Amino acid sequence: MYAKTLLLALFAALAALTTVQACSDDKDFTWTYNFNGRKFTQHCSFLSNGNKATNAKRRENHCSRNRVKRNCNKSCDNCGSNEPSTCKDTNFTWKSPSGVVRTCSFLSRLNKVTRKDYCSRTLNGKKVKKVCRKSCDNCKSSEPSKCENSSSFRFTNGQTCSFLDQVSVLRRSTLCDRTFNGRKVKRACRKSCNNCKSSEAELESTVDVVEK
Repeated sequence: MYAKTLLLALFAALAALTTVQACSDDKDFTWTYNFNGRKFTQHCSFLSNGNKATNAKRRENHCSRNRVKRNCNKSCDNCGSNEPSTCKDTNFTWKSPSGVVRTCSFLSRLNKVTRKDYCSRTLNGKKVKKVCRKSCDNCKSSEPSKCENSSSFRFTNGQTCSFLDQVSVLRRSTLCDRTFNGRKVKRACRKSCNNCKSSEAELESTVDVVEK
């Protein structure tokens, strides 16, 4: 009995350790955005090196971008996401025309147009978008596919989607148009936001930034 309990505890510890290790930022990832006519390039640490209010605002502005959210898991508080575990890059490599060996991480440093071109190619007999799912942004959405609220979504104060059912129509409409913790409320809380009849094109639309 004691041995069985000890074994279960060991498995639990290993699972927790794996979760902690997986919840990390890609230290090599950067993204570029324009603000007041100036161009800025940031690393994931930008999302967590200010005070509490500043960090919350930065996450609200930047973690809604799919690539920022996926590459800055820890800083975007995206560790509890139900994103499929298959959403990752393999160790696939290929050679550039000049003979330089490239890996999937190379794609994360390209701008959107160039990355899209690479991801549509077949190299060494492999479709790049399938072997570099994370870098090619080729992962299935973690948002609920049916007319329901996401059970994992939380507002900044910890409230769930059901909070929207308790406020006025005007307040709910305002909140549903906002982004919290890197997720658009109207997508995460489809039922409470009455967002079940939206077209797929609208639901999948995002504002992209230029990455490199």
